[in-house]
Amino acid sequence: GLARSDWDIFSELAERLGAGQAFTGGRSEQEWLDQFLVESEIQNAEAFKESGVYFGTNRERVGLADFTADPVACPLSTPSGKVELRSEAYAHDTGRAAIPVWTDPPADARFPLLLITPKTIHRTHSQGGGGLLWTGDAYLDDEKGHAPASRPDAGQLTVSPTEAARLALASGDECIVENDSGAVLVSVLVSEDIAAGVVCLHEGAWLSGSAEGIDRGGCANMLTSTEGTGPAMAPVMHGIPVAIRKAVQV
Repeated sequence: GLARSDWDIFSELAERLGAGQAFTGGRSEQEWLDQFLVESEIQNAEAFKESGVYFGTNRERVGLADFTADPVACPLSTPSGKVELRSEAYAHDTGRAAIPVWTDPPADARFPLLLITPKTIHRTHSQGGGGLLWTGDAYLDDEKGHAPASRPDAGQLTVSPTEAARLALASGDECIVENDSGAVLVSVLVSEDIAAGVVCLHEGAWLSGSAEGIDRGGCANMLTSTEGTGPAMAPVMHGIPVAIRKAVQV
């Protein structure tokens, strides 16, 4: 009986923060839904509510369709109104070359490996990524806060045989992955499926800190940065410079 909609949750939070009216706009959840339907192209709202599916018009449209159909009447927002492969405005705004080219980030000898943090079938981002141990049939609480290798992908670093041999690592060993952002204690999985120079820690595992400041939950966010890439400032989730070392058994 405690399952609540996002609307209920955020409305109550807004009310507690003194912004209830600003958030709800004086409308209930159903009133907002009805308003959205009125403003949409759906002509039969009851039929839509019955099926839950609506196929809109012009479903085969593509980006910049108006521009490609009539570039003169529908110019782009660039200075020329066209797609600019060479853009002095881009160069002026970003300080980069007028024709964008790949620029390698500065190399740091301290962190010779590149970390990737792909998704995994076992989680949806961080949903299902915290405090649970996979037994093969069900998830159980992991009271130690350490994600062992038996929990799919969480706390498990995939390493190439080349790197494993260089660092004297074997599958099941524990190692520390680190850079200037933080450090994570993980188990090792040696695999031919990853290239030398690259290591993989799946995204979505929850942080499980320790007194030493080392995460024990396999949280890839300990190693990422909020700086982003320029000029678009996209998040950096792959190619993150790291170093790994075998954990000392205590």
